[in-house]
Amino acid sequence: MNVKEMQAAAVMQLQLISKELEIVEKPDSYTLLYFLNLSQLQYIITNFLNKGQVSDNIEAIHRRSDILRNLIKRYEGTESPTAISASDSIGSIKLDLPSDYLYYMSSFSFIENPYTTFGGKNWVPNRIVDHQELYKIINSGFNSPILRRPCVVLEEANKAVLYKDRDTSVFNISYVYLRKPLEMSLDATSNNVPTGKTNECELDESTHMDIVNNAVQMFITDYKYKLTTRQ
Repeated sequence: MNVKEMQAAAVMQLQLISKELEIVEKPDSYTLLYFLNLSQLQYIITNFLNKGQVSDNIEAIHRRSDILRNLIKRYEGTESPTAISASDSIGSIKLDLPSDYLYYMSSFSFIENPYTTFGGKNWVPNRIVDHQELYKIINSGFNSPILRRPCVVLEEANKAVLYKDRDTSVFNISYVYLRKPLEMSLDATSNNVPTGKTNECELDESTHMDIVNNAVQMFITDYKYKLTTRQ
């Protein structure tokens, strides 16, 4: 659906809620757009980013990537990333997440270390871990922890840090992530990434009515529009 079609569907749903009810103050186009955009983001969070563990969220995204295909994006990192902190055994590199970043999916590092099977420089998949698991790795009892593959820890506020051991050199990092959906707007003529606006929902069409229905419920409950019984 495009924006106008979703707005029309929302108005129809409001009219069909109950024959005994009528809306005192009907929503204008921009109010409907506000709730449609809010509902779109909530749909993604509820269905894909609310599974508890990071690995479960990533699995949910991959499992239904057909619904999110327009939002899956690859980012090629800067060559020769600079370590932001280091110790005798572990170094860390901050991943520069783009402004449209929503959630991590996977990442790869172009590295060189003594552990690679074929020797030389190779692209390897990074390992996603949490802080507790990273702590166990660093405090493994060895004099110097060994990370055959770099580890990525997701921080708060859309930040991620890559950790490597002292024998690993990282020359480049790339990653795949779920980006934020473009804002649905009547002012947009197409999917315009530079402006961050679009005239149609970027999620698969199979989700559109769910998004509309949820937007209607949010309009009624969260925005506290009054419904009165018809006389």
